[in-house]
Amino acid sequence: SNQLSHAYFFVGPEHIGKMTIARWFIESVNPTERIFVPSDEEERESISIEDIRELLKLVSRSTQDGGYRVLCISDVDKLNAQSGNALLKCLEEPPRNTIFILIASHEQGVLQTLISRCTTIRFSLVPSAGMNAALVERGCKDPETIIRMSAGRPGCAVRFLEDPAYCERVIKVDELLRKSTNKPLWNRLVSWQDVDVTHALECAELSTHLSLRECLMCDDRGPALAGRVNDSDEIANRIMQLRRVPVLQSSKSCIDRLFN
Repeated sequence: SNQLSHAYFFVGPEHIGKMTIARWFIESVNPTERIFVPSDEEERESISIEDIRELLKLVSRSTQDGGYRVLCISDVDKLNAQSGNALLKCLEEPPRNTIFILIASHEQGVLQTLISRCTTIRFSLVPSAGMNAALVERGCKDPETIIRMSAGRPGCAVRFLEDPAYCERVIKVDELLRKSTNKPLWNRLVSWQDVDVTHALECAELSTHLSLRECLMCDDRGPALAGRVNDSDEIANRIMQLRRVPVLQSSKSCIDRLFN
């Protein structure tokens, strides 16, 4: 019915499908111009004021046929104060027929004034039933394992299907974490020689999310509640152990990814 907001804020965990839905939405709107920041080929540590100024120059021009223009900006938590305020001015007085989609894994680090100018759409973990149907449709031979390991995140499930070596790596690390309970988490990770720092962090992230999800999704009551509290404490201890690892202390992604 052409009742569209001028700006949307998509927020939710990594690998949950925010960009997939954004692309579907953009196709549905069928805009004349679609601009992605960063582009598919780029990886940026931050989004600078210069990046936003260049973007706003494009926005200031009318589309060729007067149709919609959609600007999709991912990782908006990478906006600094200057670039965030520059974008805010544009959202406060949006150009005609222009839609902004801002994407982030969490609200922390995103200017609240930016969020307040958008229609917020929150993404959460996908139920097992929905994951199972999609995996079966894709020809997955062991959907139960993929569902368990992806912990409700479709992007992880897709990667497991497309990269069997990665899937095997994560399963082995998860088994290692579950069996070895008397050593610090990091020692358990690096004791498996094929895990480098990047893989260790990624696998620990998946294992932590998986353990927490299993703990919180338990339907038992009574005595089981105390067990879930203890499990939660153990998961928190795992995260704190990771944060104390020297090689990861300088890694912003360690905190960002494990705590969201």
